[in-house]
Amino acid sequence: MITEEARQFFKDCELSYSKIKPIHIRKLVSMLESELIDYYENGGDTSKQMDMKISRILKRDMEFDEISLKHAYLKVDGSYFKSREAISFNNGGFIGFAGWADSRNTDPILKAFCKWCDWMEDK
Repeated sequence: MITEEARQFFKDCELSYSKIKPIHIRKLVSMLESELIDYYENGGDTSKQMDMKISRILKRDMEFDEISLKHAYLKVDGSYFKSREAISFNNGGFIGFAGWADSRNTDPILKAFCKWCDWMEDK
């Protein structure tokens, strides 16, 4: 899967920022952590060298107003980097996915996001 397909999947699930609450972001973080663990265990040498984990979420990384998500930035730490984008819900509606990473390293991120979209669709 590529990033454009993940963005389209979000739309196809009829999701929008107005449907996302703080608890839903927590669920996404949990699903992302699970996929990163699977990637570490089954992704070969590269995944073990990267050793990606969820970065601590700072208060400024998420903002909601009375009716919807304004923005949220989920980041990862690795063996040689800190706080790189994993999934970003940007102001204006653009959703970003690990713009710094190659397709092999975005795979667990996109998997987690699409599983989360399926979960959200059932809500």
